[in-house]
Amino acid sequence: MSATSYNHPFEERLASSFPPEDWAPFPVVLAVSGGADSVALACAVASIANADAKKQLHIAHFQHGLRPEDAAAECELVQSLAMQNGVTFHTETGNTDTTAQQDGDGLEAAARKLRYVFLAKIAEKTAARYILTAHHCDDQVETVLHHFLRGTSLRGLAGMKRARQLGAATLLRPLLDFSKTEILDYLTAIRQPFCEDPSNKSTAHLRNRLRNEVLPFLEKTMGRDVKTAIRSLQRNAREATEMLEALTHPLLLNNVTRNGEEVLLKVEQLLDKPSYLVQEVIAELFRREGWPLQQMTREKWQRIAEMVGKEMPAEDFPGGIAVRSDVHRLLFRRRRV
Repeated sequence: MSATSYNHPFEERLASSFPPEDWAPFPVVLAVSGGADSVALACAVASIANADAKKQLHIAHFQHGLRPEDAAAECELVQSLAMQNGVTFHTETGNTDTTAQQDGDGLEAAARKLRYVFLAKIAEKTAARYILTAHHCDDQVETVLHHFLRGTSLRGLAGMKRARQLGAATLLRPLLDFSKTEILDYLTAIRQPFCEDPSNKSTAHLRNRLRNEVLPFLEKTMGRDVKTAIRSLQRNAREATEMLEALTHPLLLNNVTRNGEEVLLKVEQLLDKPSYLVQEVIAELFRREGWPLQQMTREKWQRIAEMVGKEMPAEDFPGGIAVRSDVHRLLFRRRRV
């Protein structure tokens, strides 16, 4: 443990799990919306960074264009936060409605896509090695429960990865072991204001109902810490998923080619594989291509897997993906919406 003195135990825990000496020499992009979670992350990272490391920090604020009445206040708060910490500020506004219509994958997925494109662009511009987002323990629980209720594979139960590649940078989630309560307590202790997103209280969104109604009901009914149980399931699923990835990646390697707008997957190595593994290979191809996943149910993955090694005409799948097959290949084409 470092002998460095910190202002709050929250910062000490963050410095322990995300040691400044590991990232201080490199530019770092902080994704900050203005909400409690990202503001806490920005404050804590800036606090544990030394003077030289602070010069390498960049706050990136993306406005989705969904709540124009709140956008100015959120941007002003984040810009003020950057100024008070001596951190470079970047911002951009996107059109989430238009992207959602083009992709056919819902507003939430479109907003996430635009945000990550923006973060990758800022990381490239600043030559950042790391991009930090403020997803926390409660987000992980809600994600796993959401995936479970929607119908998911083992990968869905594995939740969010702590680290993954985003463009040339590594996206990190250093708050995944912190609870929402810890985040709010930290902000209260340092007297740091943040913006409340009014849509978080709306029951129109399933994630909000899970957070505000379903999880409290389960804990009251079960008389136990349901979140801890879900996190245990998530960790087990993550370990199993990592083993599965070790099997799927070689089956994609050197087997994917392009012919104009068509993506071709050679299936020779898939013919003797179990259906579940074939489905995971196909899903990984979708992820690599950036094709919509939200409406791809287990039945739809299974249907594509059944086409392997057969002569079959094109079939349409969610997100405008058309799939046809011959005895040697699966052929994918993204139709223009």
